[in-house]
Amino acid sequence: TNDLLFSIPGTVGIKTGSTADAGECLSYLYENKDQSILIIILGSKNRFKDTSTLLDWAKIELATK
Repeated sequence: TNDLLFSIPGTVGIKTGSTADAGECLSYLYENKDQSILIIILGSKNRFKDTSTLLDWAKIELATK
């Protein structure tokens, strides 16, 4: 059920889930060369979009360091 597994190269995966109280949740791991980014999404209405947005931001931030 992780839409990002096949749409973003470097996606390792981890765990999706949702409940009425928690909303959509996602534990997401991205790996590229010597870089690992772990993103945890809780209480989302669109966990995959939120994760993609955070991943894009993190990659830009890491590239400028």
